[in-house]
Formats: sequence, C-alpha cells, structure tokens
Amino acid sequence: MPSTNYYEEVCDALCGKGRHDIRAHLRAVRQFIQLVREDLNPDDSQHALWEKHLQISCSSASLLGDLIDRLTTLIRIEQSDPPEAVTFAVLPVVHSQAERFQVSVRTTGVEHMACSGDPAMFEQAMSECFDNIAKYGGKQAAVDLIETADGSVIDIRDAGPGLPTEQRDLAFELFRRFVPVHNPPGAGLGFPIVLAALRKIGGGIQLVDSSEAEAGLHLRIHVPR
Repeated sequence: MPSTNYYEEVCDALCGKGRHDIRAHLRAVRQFIQLVREDLNPDDSQHALWEKHLQISCSSASLLGDLIDRLTTLIRIEQSDPPEAVTFAVLPVVHSQAERFQVSVRTTGVEHMACSGDPAMFEQAMSECFDNIAKYGGKQAAVDLIETADGSVIDIRDAGPGLPTEQRDLAFELFRRFVPVHNPPGAGLGFPIVLAALRKIGGGIQLVDSSEAEAGLHLRIHVPR
C-alpha cells in the first residue's frame, strides 16, 4: 500500500506542475476553438450550429479550469499548517467579499466583532459563501453577527430558492451539485472549501432550517474569538 508521503507527493504534484500542465492544455483548446470560430463562414447554413457547439466546448474548458483551481485550493487548505492565530475584524472581510462578488448585503448585530485565527482562511471561506450567493442566492444577503459564550456566530441568509431539508446534509459532500442545468454550473466544491477553511481556524458551518417567511439558504458559521 502506498505510504502517506506518497499521497502527499501526488497532491503536491497536482497543485504544482500538474495544475500548470492542465491549464496549459486548456489554453491550447481555447485557442483552437477561437481559430475554428474565426474560420467559420457566416453564410454557411451550418454556421449557427457550429457556433453553438463551439460555445459549449469553450464553456466546458472554462468549467474544467475552475474545477482544477478549486480542487487544488481544497488540497492546499487541507495540507496547510495553520499559522499562529491572530485577532482580526470580521465585518471588513464580509463587506470586501460581498463587494467583490457584487452582492448587496445588509448587516446587523455586533459591528466590531473579532475573530481569532488565520485571516486568509476566513477570507477564503467568505469568498466561497459570497460566490455562491452571487450565482444562486439572488445577489442579496442579510448578515447577522452574534457573540456567544463559546465564540462568535455569523448568520448569512440569501435571497435564493434555498435547499430542501433532505438535501442540506449532502451540501458538504465533494462534487455535490443541486442546481438544474439551466442555472450557472458549478464544481460542487464551494461548501467543502468553506468547511475546510473554517476548520483550520477552529470554526465550523451548518445549514439552518428557515421558515417559509424566510426563503433562501441560511448559513450559520461558528468562529472562535
């Protein structure tokens, strides 16, 4: 049986040269698609059909690139040794990631909430959360910051369709997707990355049941103070 070091070497290779090589091949595929597109005759009766298939091929190449990026991100998080914990403000990270993904956010609760841990890991978790809201959550979110005896809680509710109760326990499985094909496709790695990043700072995440009056996905994030 291969040793643990062997698997670590494989992961290191995937995150390094393997990722670089895959993306180089994807660039070549995109360049070929562009060359074919430029050679198409707009008067050809099959032009529209060719254009449709080329667009599908280009989108597939982009999705594969995103999948590789997210998979290597998850591997790097899992393999990383957490640095010495520092204290940082939560709200600026929330606002910066909401702005990055053009999500309208309304915040309530403890304005000057602080978290103890690796700020880069927390930022990665918030990045994935707001990326998900931008794609599937209506680009709107309500964020409530709560301090408890055990730490701090960040409640995030979006304006999307949410998930049925029976699917919530599956949300953190690798490559799990729930959206229909006509919605923006994803890699199925967003929530696993959020969970892995939060665990690195001693935190966690759960999906909370929402009432019918509170439609949308409700995330409850726990972080240490």
